[in-house]
Amino acid sequence: AIAFAGGGFRAFTVDVGLTVGLLAARARRDGVAPTFADTAFLERFETISSNSGSTWFFTELAFSWRFRHMVERMAASPEKAGAEFWHDWMQGWIALGTDRVAKSQSEDSVEAARNRSGHTDDDAHAMSDFAILQSIREVSFFWRRGLSWNDFVHLLLKKTSGVDSLNYMGDPVPAWLEGKVWMSVHSVVAGTPEKEAQLSSSKGKVVRYHRVGEAAVPVYIPAKHSIVLGSGRAAAAPYPYFAANSGVHATSLHYTGSAWFGLRELHEQTAALEQLGRRIESRSGALPVSGVASASSAVAGGMCLSSQITSAVSNLDAQLTPWAALALEGSDMFSRGTACFHDLEEKGVSRGRLRVCARSGVAGVVDGGYTDGSGVAQAVSAGATEVVMVVNDLISVSALFQREKGSTETLGIPRLHLPIFAEWYSDALYQDMADLHIPEPYQHVQRFMVASANGTTVRNDLFGIAEGHKVTLRIVYVRTHLLIGALSDYKDYCGLAEEMMGCMLSDKNAHILDEWFLRHL
Repeated sequence: AIAFAGGGFRAFTVDVGLTVGLLAARARRDGVAPTFADTAFLERFETISSNSGSTWFFTELAFSWRFRHMVERMAASPEKAGAEFWHDWMQGWIALGTDRVAKSQSEDSVEAARNRSGHTDDDAHAMSDFAILQSIREVSFFWRRGLSWNDFVHLLLKKTSGVDSLNYMGDPVPAWLEGKVWMSVHSVVAGTPEKEAQLSSSKGKVVRYHRVGEAAVPVYIPAKHSIVLGSGRAAAAPYPYFAANSGVHATSLHYTGSAWFGLRELHEQTAALEQLGRRIESRSGALPVSGVASASSAVAGGMCLSSQITSAVSNLDAQLTPWAALALEGSDMFSRGTACFHDLEEKGVSRGRLRVCARSGVAGVVDGGYTDGSGVAQAVSAGATEVVMVVNDLISVSALFQREKGSTETLGIPRLHLPIFAEWYSDALYQDMADLHIPEPYQHVQRFMVASANGTTVRNDLFGIAEGHKVTLRIVYVRTHLLIGALSDYKDYCGLAEEMMGCMLSDKNAHILDEWFLRHL
């Protein structure tokens, strides 16, 4: 399997840089054109797992001929790769984000939230804790127009690649991808009695929910949309939406609607989450890829659990949590979830509207990083014993192992540590480690490393992983000063992709290219 880790625009760009470098290297070695078909791209892999910005990348790779042609042109002209990326991808997107008034307003709220927390941007770069705040910056243009994270991702895909709401998971893909399994990982906000999720709040009327039942599942439940690529819109998912032993068979969601500032309360409850998950699986091919990508990348979606951050951005009418109807299948999953949210916001709480939410199973669907940002855990749960993982921070690696720092909370938003390996994380885990030479005067690639690591699985019911299985990780790690997304950095992302390609094609790295990249990828 190959797992593309999350990290917004940074992850997207690392994936692009690695891809164009591989196409160019294979073409040079084999004397073929630098195309996906001629270089047998991803031929070694049966399963592709993606999270967050990497789900944007794979969505466009699988469903956009325009994006694939751009990548092939980049691979054919290494010296112009950054300019090609800028002209054909970035410019169409960045034109949407130049509203300085909205940006200024959003940054005021960001600064206020940061001051309350005592953290800095340096902490964000080192620990990825402030991905949430960067997302607030990213969607500032959309807030001013009353749009949401779903709108943000939909427009991102449409403007950069032509992928839109009429593209579905089961749609045709290039021949070199047909028959492979794609898993887009995310997390479902379950809430707990102590940490309820806020679905709606308007004019003294609030709707909250939390999980109830015999199984004490955590505040988020790992989930995935999966499909055999090219299998059609009527195709079912090859893997369960929730892991079978995760406790969802005995877990429901309980909604409380408070009206008149708490003087009146209404209550409704869903069916068991396991039953809802089976509906989603039944027509995985009919899920719109823009909705799938929105859920996988909603890095600030956990704000529905935090009164701190919701109050910080309430004046902007932000909606960073995608809402999905877990009881429905196909495109209705996302459209009904959004409709229920808007009905509550615009019309307020009533027993009828609350009952519709419960019967639809409305819940927040957010970034896989709240449970596993690497995508590796879901790949292992699918049976993979060797996983190539493409990461842009080593936290994605350490989170798979035992470590001193467990689950965390930032600005009132929890992030879980759910290790799948018995070993403790340390630098000693890395084997066959090699750092690529970085040519002068590169500015954006700070480190380009490959390594291997071995792990022995522990029982993790939330992912459906049994103990005692040996797994080999092949790690591709790129460190850069660029963050997951900020308007001033967009042109630098193009430079990052070109520099990665230059590193891979440098004569000083020929031995690493041959012995590692061309062997394992």
